[in-house]
Amino acid sequence: MDPEEIKLALITDVDRLVKMFFDQAKEQLNRDYKKTLAIAAIKEVQRDIVDYKLYREKSLEAVRTFNTSLLASTFLSETPKVSEDGEVINKQSKKAKELKEEIDLVLNSSEQQDKDIISLGRKIESSYPLLGIYFSNRYYFSYFKEYVSKVRKTERTILKPKGYSLNSDLTPVTAQYEADKQNIMAQAELYKGEQDSPKWAELKVEIQAKKSALQVEGRSAQSRATEFDRLNYLLEFRTNLTPSNPTETSTISELELEALALEIELELINF
Repeated sequence: MDPEEIKLALITDVDRLVKMFFDQAKEQLNRDYKKTLAIAAIKEVQRDIVDYKLYREKSLEAVRTFNTSLLASTFLSETPKVSEDGEVINKQSKKAKELKEEIDLVLNSSEQQDKDIISLGRKIESSYPLLGIYFSNRYYFSYFKEYVSKVRKTERTILKPKGYSLNSDLTPVTAQYEADKQNIMAQAELYKGEQDSPKWAELKVEIQAKKSALQVEGRSAQSRATEFDRLNYLLEFRTNLTPSNPTETSTISELELEALALEIELELINF
């Protein structure tokens, strides 16, 4: 006998049962609705991914622009000059060539890593005091770094566990959430009016049919209690309860039976 059958067997007041199942169904509907609110979070993730890709490309464009300016300078064509003690005299030329190698390494890489792009941006910006080559649109790197932090966390905690990546199309996901939301809102209409609602009437018919199927409709509290005493496996779920003698007659109120049903339901759930 499952928790639902226990309630049907122990409680004779149909309206009380209807209210119990009505409230449970309504609460479940509310929980389902709250889940659909994840659509807002998913849409935010989509916006973050769009901005991440935008500032990533803008940062790479800024590197390419700087690279063009670097190639146009005289630093790369200069021959390295070394002093008698081996120290490089024309440090600008040395720095420019080192920077050019790092730029080529990142721009020509088939798998450009975010951390490498950000690191390169810092090195280019810090080269200005020595080379004097202006790094235009360097502020893109600040935005890019911010979105890298956001989307990588989102990818790790939300997308990957569900089988998605930053390149996944999340449109079907948001569409499904939106469809679920509309369906739940349509169901909510059935609950309006409480006892006069279509859902209440539906549950009442359903409960009456189930009680008839269980052949418990119209039975007295004593009769139900006697039957319950015979169901030893249910009594085991009650704490500190001594099995009663089926032949003994006891007086059990409707509220006591309802409390008993709810207590056993909780025990069955936690079993």
